[in-house]
Amino acid sequence: DKFTLTVIEEEVIIITLSCDDEIYIGDEGLLVVSITPEEKYNYTLTVTDLNVLELDGLKIKGIAEGTSTIICQIEGKDDFAMIDITIKRDRVAPEFVFDAGVTQDMNVSYNTSFDPLAGVHAIDDHDGDITDRIEVQGELDNRKLGTYKFKYVVKDNGKNRKAMERYITVVWDYSVTFIGHAGCYSGLMNSAEAFRNAYQKHHYQAIECDVKQTKDGVFVMSHDDTFNGKTIAQCTWDEIKDVTYTATRGGISYTTTLCTFEEYLKICKAGHCKAIVELKSSAGITNSDQSRMQALMDVITKCDMLHDVIFLGSQYNCLIWTRTHGYDYIPCQYLVNSCESETYLQRCIDNHLDISFNVSYDNSQEWIDRYHEAGCLVSCWTFSQYTTVSDLQTWIDKGVDFVTVDVTKPYEVRLPKNEDLNLPTHTVTFKDYDGTIIKTAQVKEGKKATTPVDPERNGYKFTGWSPSDLSNITTDLEVTATYEVVEYTITYNANTFLVTESTWSTKDEFVNDFYDDLFAWISENVDKMSKVTFDGNTYTTHSGASQGDASFSNAEELKAMNVYIFEAAISAWCYKPIEGTNSADYIPLEDNNYFLNTEPYRTKYQGMNAYLLNCMETSYTGYSRTYNQASNNRVQIFFRFHQWCNGTNIAAFNTWPKKYIKGEGSTITVELPSTPVKYTILEEVELPTPTATGGTFTGWYLEPSCTNKVEKIEKGTYGNLVLYAGWSVE
Repeated sequence: DKFTLTVIEEEVIIITLSCDDEIYIGDEGLLVVSITPEEKYNYTLTVTDLNVLELDGLKIKGIAEGTSTIICQIEGKDDFAMIDITIKRDRVAPEFVFDAGVTQDMNVSYNTSFDPLAGVHAIDDHDGDITDRIEVQGELDNRKLGTYKFKYVVKDNGKNRKAMERYITVVWDYSVTFIGHAGCYSGLMNSAEAFRNAYQKHHYQAIECDVKQTKDGVFVMSHDDTFNGKTIAQCTWDEIKDVTYTATRGGISYTTTLCTFEEYLKICKAGHCKAIVELKSSAGITNSDQSRMQALMDVITKCDMLHDVIFLGSQYNCLIWTRTHGYDYIPCQYLVNSCESETYLQRCIDNHLDISFNVSYDNSQEWIDRYHEAGCLVSCWTFSQYTTVSDLQTWIDKGVDFVTVDVTKPYEVRLPKNEDLNLPTHTVTFKDYDGTIIKTAQVKEGKKATTPVDPERNGYKFTGWSPSDLSNITTDLEVTATYEVVEYTITYNANTFLVTESTWSTKDEFVNDFYDDLFAWISENVDKMSKVTFDGNTYTTHSGASQGDASFSNAEELKAMNVYIFEAAISAWCYKPIEGTNSADYIPLEDNNYFLNTEPYRTKYQGMNAYLLNCMETSYTGYSRTYNQASNNRVQIFFRFHQWCNGTNIAAFNTWPKKYIKGEGSTITVELPSTPVKYTILEEVELPTPTATGGTFTGWYLEPSCTNKVEKIEKGTYGNLVLYAGWSVE
């Protein structure tokens, strides 16, 4: 509404003043002056109270609450007009308003940018949007987990002030957890300094430690059995607590004393970190004796860390102890080198354990997926100061849940977000060729279905699954195994040499014989070996092993070779990889490109395959039973065999195989088929009669001793066969 004041004089001069009826402090209004008759009159404007309003030309600006009069005076005349202007005060403070998805207190992800004004507005009932007037105090470090305080202040034109406190928490909401290895590289391993720096400098979410015990049962942090030359288990806490140890790490000299388990737990609690406790072997904490586990739990309880501890260990009976003594809620990670083992997987499933493996060994995407599908979390170790960030990224991209590191900062890699847990689930059923259900899996919408371990079918080679594309599951699905028939070889052996069964009477005799023979084979076949060269005096490896290369000039030096170099340079030449399934009665094919497939070693060590196979089936279930190479040419069972030969106590190797001695040739002359015979499980094969002089053929047998006679190869038989001729000599 407008109001108008009109003054009429006898001279017929009319002055009209008008203005908005509401002007607020800080606002501006416009004074309208109208004078009739229309001929131009000069006039002056006067404000009676400049403390209430200001007048600039015809612009009125509210200064303070109150009423002031504006007088319009015609110059040279007595004619004037007045208007009262009331300045009002806006008594309502502005409000802070947030965009959708933005709240006053909120979480932001680690290492993501944060703009404190993003999505925040200030709205006043009178002044409208005054977001540009918001003042913010506070800073946030997006690479340091924690809660940060911000203060927001905004004023409207009426000098009404609105303040707001806002708490922004930097959180770790990624699907991978960083574990600081024995603390971190900023300090000596397992020292209080390294533990503190793990969360203060590197901002790891979990801190790993190694637990040992003093003579009087105090739990202390140490990877080794000794500390500065003192055997921890033989010293009381009072005797060892003040012992210092100084060493250089990363070019920095550190000095430390032993850190107690209790102090370590308090550091983890202060840093809001999970405590990853590796159960090193000590009194009462072994696979055969868990009597000190309760004492360890009492310390954890005292420090109020029961729900923030994770156990880690190869001594799985200590992990299982937690499941049977009321601590089944504590996560436990089973520590192995390779997770590629049905035994390990089943052990984790049966005992509700997670898996933790060594990234230096074979641990494929398929096996990681299998553990996840079984409900097990997957951890891997250790990405040390010598490992590239790209190596770490590779394993994170494979979907592991924990990575153990020394120095890598979490912001140096691409971090995966937690997946949507509310996705619908579909059933994927894997069936064998005959309809037998191999596995049933529950798969999230749009996710990949993990296939089972390749099934085996006698006489056939597994070729895949149908349908083959299981990368995007959107419905319940049946998947069937597909096969192709395998063609096997029948090799005929004239068997005119007498083979005598014998023994090696001692380990040293067996080991020395093995390396003497291996050295002799290398001497004759070094030109076939891609990782060994000969310069006329010595043999030199070129394996690419991180331990470097080695040279040797005799069997003794070959035997003494570093086990990692031996595995990388020599192991692949010991046995020809087996096509199909290995078994205790498998007889390796003759092939002069491999040591144990070359005569006379093939005969002499014919029991070696069953010996190594037993070691793999009982102790190293993750190793290839067909001698297929792992990374960098490694055949892993020969790593362990070489260790045992050089003095490491490995019980599985202690019963060595029999020795077979091949005698001199006989007077029998035999003409055998010049090429091996091929057959499949679907065929029946008639056996030929060899042509011979000096003896009478008595039939074909499965072994040189001619015990199990074979009349023909029956339909349904599978596998490569070596048939030995039997003879009667006139």
